[in-house]
Amino acid sequence: MLALLTTSSACSLLFDTTSSPPGGAVDAGDQPEIDASSVEIDAGPQLACGALAELADAFDDEVIDPLLWDIAEKNGATAAELAVGALELTLASGSAIQEAYITSNEIYAAQGSAIVVETEMPVPEVESYVALQLADDDLDSSMNLELRDEGLFVATKETGFWEEHDFDAYDPVEDHWWLLSYADGMAHFSTSSDGQTWNEIAMVAVPLQNLRVDLEVAKTGSSVLGSQKFRFLSVNVLTDGRFCPQQ
Repeated sequence: MLALLTTSSACSLLFDTTSSPPGGAVDAGDQPEIDASSVEIDAGPQLACGALAELADAFDDEVIDPLLWDIAEKNGATAAELAVGALELTLASGSAIQEAYITSNEIYAAQGSAIVVETEMPVPEVESYVALQLADDDLDSSMNLELRDEGLFVATKETGFWEEHDFDAYDPVEDHWWLLSYADGMAHFSTSSDGQTWNEIAMVAVPLQNLRVDLEVAKTGSSVLGSQKFRFLSVNVLTDGRFCPQQ
């Protein structure tokens, strides 16, 4: 069962103490403990179109798994999986506008979803950002948690139009973990130092029916910058059902 965020500013996502610590990927058999103050989500039976909706990747195979992710690299930016167990997104030095990202091959039901990532991020230089994005291609909507040179930004897109919401100062220790969750039309944005106790930095209404997961980095301007490297150490996608399009 998955404990989703409440509307309070400090929330808990409690994991079974008999399972692996939050530093690694959540195994398919692990079930988080229930926070009685939170909304309970039933994982449900397996659906005809596939297994239970859960993606877990510790990025420890040295090769980005093509069964899980689609990769895009543009104008010198790169995405690579390292032996130390990390997805490293790199912006090349120079003035070119560039980006690199990986996108989940699976589409997930947005309702009741929670996406948790562990990060190792320096502060980006000007005109650069690294982001966790959940995108609904059909509705042209998305929810983003972005790290820029000014700090952490919350942004949403509804029917193609972007809107920025809250800004929060970035602390690489306190904001080591990122969590995006979605329920009943509300997107929740939270960070954590340990992957268990969460501080909600924003809650925004946005329409999402299904979603893909993007981990991305981009340089958006023409300033001459040095090479920049950003790491995601793990990603876990937990939902209450996989999105199954009509055949």
